[in-house]
Amino acid sequence: MNIFEMKLKNIYYITLYILLISTTFVISSCQIFKVKHTDPPKKQTPDKTEMKKPIVKGMRIGALKLGKFVYKASVEKEEGFFDTKIFREVKFQFGNIIITEDVYNSTERTTDRFVIDSISLLPYSRVYSSGIEEIINVKFSSSSIEGNILLPSGVTPFSRILQQPVFSDGFSIDLAITLLPLSVGYKTKLSYYDFKLDDIRNINVEVATMELYPFGNESIDCYRVFVTDEENGTIDTYWISADEYPKIIKADIQVISDYKKRSKTYELIETINH
Repeated sequence: MNIFEMKLKNIYYITLYILLISTTFVISSCQIFKVKHTDPPKKQTPDKTEMKKPIVKGMRIGALKLGKFVYKASVEKEEGFFDTKIFREVKFQFGNIIITEDVYNSTERTTDRFVIDSISLLPYSRVYSSGIEEIINVKFSSSSIEGNILLPSGVTPFSRILQQPVFSDGFSIDLAITLLPLSVGYKTKLSYYDFKLDDIRNINVEVATMELYPFGNESIDCYRVFVTDEENGTIDTYWISADEYPKIIKADIQVISDYKKRSKTYELIETINH
């Protein structure tokens, strides 16, 4: 091999070496400057663990009475008192308790439907409608309440952060009171969300006495239960049957409406078992 051939061979190897180095740098650069795509964060679903724990010691979940309950009612409004009927229903569905309240009067029918946990009795959801029009649609979790409400101006979303799980006004809190471990002298505190006031209400529950209350052709033993909201100055009275499957026989409720106390009274007239 002459000197000229040796020089050509050296030039070839040098060129090949430079090409290898350049290729390696380009590949490394592509890895360094490549735009990294990250998966979007997974949507967090509300943790229902806290909703499934009993929040009142001794709550009588096993005494839950399924069926339909018909009440005659008198409701005070600005125009005066109106007589109406309330149809309440309690049933199991897909592992939860469904409680529904239908109210009929001469001008409208409203339906209030809750899905609640079968252990804690805390609500998961609430839908309130008038006729076929949905007025309130709400979701509950241990840390928040979120939903929509239909106003004359349109549908408006609302939300509230919670420090702890709460019941709801209406049939929700009534059922919780009914299944407390009631006895004469019993006292406890409960919290619930009042939609009309858009506020968390804290109430004191106390069993004052046991007394006979007329029901149909007989009289039955009832606990007379006082429910006090000290901040609002309201005192509600419940007569709850003292039997194996307690139910509200009568209730005198004070409702804050138009910045005034208005009364609502309802009394059981019929029970329809499932």
